[in-house]
Amino acid sequence: TRSDRDWSSDVCSSDLVPIEISSFSYNNTALNNFEDGTLSVVIDKFEAYLGIDVIRVAGSSYSVINSKNAFNPHDETLRIQYGTKGGFLARTIIRIYDAQGRLVATPLNENFTGLTTVQQIGEFQWNGRDGAMNLLPPGLYYCHMEVANRETGAIARATQPIIIKSRLK
Repeated sequence: TRSDRDWSSDVCSSDLVPIEISSFSYNNTALNNFEDGTLSVVIDKFEAYLGIDVIRVAGSSYSVINSKNAFNPHDETLRIQYGTKGGFLARTIIRIYDAQGRLVATPLNENFTGLTTVQQIGEFQWNGRDGAMNLLPPGLYYCHMEVANRETGAIARATQPIIIKSRLK
């Protein structure tokens, strides 16, 4: 909702217009846990969550470039976020495959230990290297996540494409 003030007369293309969101729903579930301009969504069923952002690192700081999963490993990295519903011991494996389906890297293979949390979310940065730390050639790759409930044996999976790019000489 906005106030009754007419914003259109004093807003130019570089100005930001404040909008107050009083309610929002996703999948027929009301969401109201906004904090500092971000929205946290509770994962309330057993499923795999996989999110990828491109990060440009400059010294000790970094900035998110885009979320199109295409990056140049010479000056960018991928931030890979992963997770599932909490409350149980889970095993998470993230593998990177090339376009022909060959395994080229396994950057993550770990247990979640947050047995009392509502959801289990983690993240790491991947620099475009294979298991032997060789820089992978430009091309299409797939990031595949598998999370297993260690109590029931149930498995959830998620996959997203990744493009390793390079600058033309």
